[in-house]
Amino acid sequence: MSMRIHLALAQFASIPDQPARNLDRAARLVAAAARAGADIIAFPEELLTGALRRRAELADADGRYLQAFSAMARKHRIDIQAGTWYARIGGKLRNAAYYLDRDGHVRGEYFKNHLWHSEKGFATPGTRAAVFDTRFGRVGLAICWDLFYPETFRAMFERRAELALVPSLWCREDAGPGLQENRNAERVLVDSSVTTRACENQMLVAFVNGAGRTGKARLLGRTQVAAPFHGCLARLAHNRPGLLHATVDTAVLVTAEAAYRARQDYRAKGHRCASIAAPTRRRELKLHAHPGDGHA
Repeated sequence: MSMRIHLALAQFASIPDQPARNLDRAARLVAAAARAGADIIAFPEELLTGALRRRAELADADGRYLQAFSAMARKHRIDIQAGTWYARIGGKLRNAAYYLDRDGHVRGEYFKNHLWHSEKGFATPGTRAAVFDTRFGRVGLAICWDLFYPETFRAMFERRAELALVPSLWCREDAGPGLQENRNAERVLVDSSVTTRACENQMLVAFVNGAGRTGKARLLGRTQVAAPFHGCLARLAHNRPGLLHATVDTAVLVTAEAAYRARQDYRAKGHRCASIAAPTRRRELKLHAHPGDGHA
């Protein structure tokens, strides 16, 4: 069954190493999105601490950040994709993303599969896709550099995702020496990848980036949402803080399958996404979690 979903995508400027202040600011955005009638609000990567490099004690070891967003969801009766933060789980530091429903229950949990260069020295990557049921259909999660890898989204396609939410902390200078080729290389990469992932996987893709700076690096911004046939539906074409409202209609996914029959062909040929492991039983979360297809 198709439906219209009002998304509020928060291009958020984190205050480094100040999780309490960032939670307060996030709470104000959740309230504003709820007043505007949004169904889901989504936040960027590492929104509570900024890029975590030296202060490992700011990682969430006891679920306090998750509890805070759960309370916001219940208070304002809105689904929340709470961006990401580093969490200590099983003795390992993970870049973790969560989706909470309007009752404050955890519907989905995902650990970043493809770490950026600077994360590899201290964080442990996930290995699995995350797709789960919500009142708005099947939702999947990816984080920032996962966008570069088609197999991440193909795994979500295989699990029937209709909407992919991609919290990110993407910088303008990430291309490094590639900036000599094109100073707008990261803009080209993000814009083309968001549209391509939507079209090739017959899903809606919402990319939610940070604003301003992270350390000395300038963030790209360009929070956006894309759909099959249309490409980009709405975008913040800057890196300043802002709340992007966009209403998407999942009917376009039905039209895409009718036109291209990608899912039908995929099943007929028995394709598998070998680079990402099959889902395992969800680990027990501190908050009530509804069963889904898997987590990383």
